[in-house]
Amino acid sequence: MTEGLAVERLQETAGPIVVKEVRQGLRSKVFTIFFSLLLLACFSISLIAVAVTSNSYSNTGQNVLLSYLVVLGGVCYFVIPYQAFRSMLREREDETWVLLALTGLGGRSIIRGKYVSAMSQALLFGSACAPFVVFSYYLNGVDILQIVVALTMSAAWTSLLVAMAVFIAAEAKTRMGRAVAHFVVLGLLLAALIPAFAASVALAEGLSGSDVKPVLFGSLALFGLALENTALLLVAGGVSLSLSTDHDAIGPRRLLMIFSAINVFVTAMLCIAFDAPSEVAEVAGVFFALSLLPWTVGAISEGDGWSRSRANECLWKPGALRSATSAWTQLALGAIAFFALANVLSSPRADASGPLIPFVGAGYVILFTAAGAFWARVTPLSRLGEPVASRVAFIICTAFAIVISPIVQVVLNLHGDERRAIHALNPLVGMVESFDSATSREFMVFIVIGATTLALITGWIALRNSDVERAA
Repeated sequence: MTEGLAVERLQETAGPIVVKEVRQGLRSKVFTIFFSLLLLACFSISLIAVAVTSNSYSNTGQNVLLSYLVVLGGVCYFVIPYQAFRSMLREREDETWVLLALTGLGGRSIIRGKYVSAMSQALLFGSACAPFVVFSYYLNGVDILQIVVALTMSAAWTSLLVAMAVFIAAEAKTRMGRAVAHFVVLGLLLAALIPAFAASVALAEGLSGSDVKPVLFGSLALFGLALENTALLLVAGGVSLSLSTDHDAIGPRRLLMIFSAINVFVTAMLCIAFDAPSEVAEVAGVFFALSLLPWTVGAISEGDGWSRSRANECLWKPGALRSATSAWTQLALGAIAFFALANVLSSPRADASGPLIPFVGAGYVILFTAAGAFWARVTPLSRLGEPVASRVAFIICTAFAIVISPIVQVVLNLHGDERRAIHALNPLVGMVESFDSATSREFMVFIVIGATTLALITGWIALRNSDVERAA
């Protein structure tokens, strides 16, 4: 009786959508087939391992652990996320999500149901594979720390890929968008297998005594970033399914501000605690800017204007103007924070311009997103509507900057400072040269900041004009 009441309370807490999606996912043929194949593959690997080690003493634990991780990864990194994508896409194709949204459940409940359903399947796959993974510990060459780190990182990577697949499906609002989303998801999932299997190989090879600390802290950092981006993707996916009258549009904005502050603070504490050189702070600043790039592109891609019910609000009103301003502000503050941190940790050296690198990374992100916001609203691209117009404009601006500078260099046969000036606004070549100690970083930073300021002013004005026109 008590167990039945506990189950009912759990179902009420999770919500009807979550319960329905979990039941449907666990009863599907795909789950049954791949669950059986996973058990068969693990059992076969175990028999082979026993046969190899029965007559002689050998450290086969590393190879066996790697085999288990590859088999588990093939299911959790590809099959489960793709199934979650297809499930969410069917909601879009049949437009059943509209009926659910009208009942008051909202887009977040739908997204949460798809995510929890996929992760419950991943949990069962991991639970089935866990005894076999522990078996590798008794074959020598593997310790418990490797197993714990490997399974933890596998869960975090699976969570991120599932959230990404569900988000992309939620964003596919048209038939053409759904067709493109298929290729995008398949490409991303296949590409995600490469770093996942590379990490599995690194973990299976062992952790020596001197390498334990950096591996643990690196794994912990990646685990935290995966969970942060999972939360952001789920909230953003809920916004894609929300109605115009819902109050969900500010969710990603608030969450991104919180995570950005946490990331800067944690990085600063780690650099100070471990007496890291200033180069670590410089690289962290560039990585921070790149991590905000997709969210900044999403910010400029929001619809302009706001409903009359939100007219009295200020910062938290929905719309591309406020979302983009928030993202650009976070990029600028992050660059200042990492610049200050790099100066604190810097040691006496001939090249004192190294700490300026965070400004280059943040400058490129602000430059091309602001340029995309401007051209998407003052050119015929605006006919495409949001979010397509801003994303296409961003891609065009970035591709033009990458392609045009090498062509100009070859045609004009430029060398030295002239070549560096041409490549200053090339995000690929410019970023590489900013790490070159032989490059005059002050000159490059001056060009990047000047172009970024101009693009920021014009992009903000274009967003403001569009925002006022749509809200009128």
